[in-house]
Amino acid sequence: MPSERTPASRQALYFIREGDQRWFVSHSGAEYPYQSRRIAIEAAVDAANSSGKRGHHAQVFVRDLLDDWQAIWTYGLDPYPWVDD
Repeated sequence: MPSERTPASRQALYFIREGDQRWFVSHSGAEYPYQSRRIAIEAAVDAANSSGKRGHHAQVFVRDLLDDWQAIWTYGLDPYPWVDD
């Protein structure tokens, strides 16, 4: 999860989860539906990259099989555009 030293106002966190035959990206209290996991991740990474360029600590998280959140992309550390491993 984000560093405790980064003020919440400077964080741009995007959370991706599966539900109701769709994938959802949550950010700042809003939720956006997508037809596939890949499309949701690409959209979240695009948005996080834009936030990172504006000086935010931007990260994308996906819920794993154990129901834990895993960071899959961090602005300034991971390649853009996103590359699926």
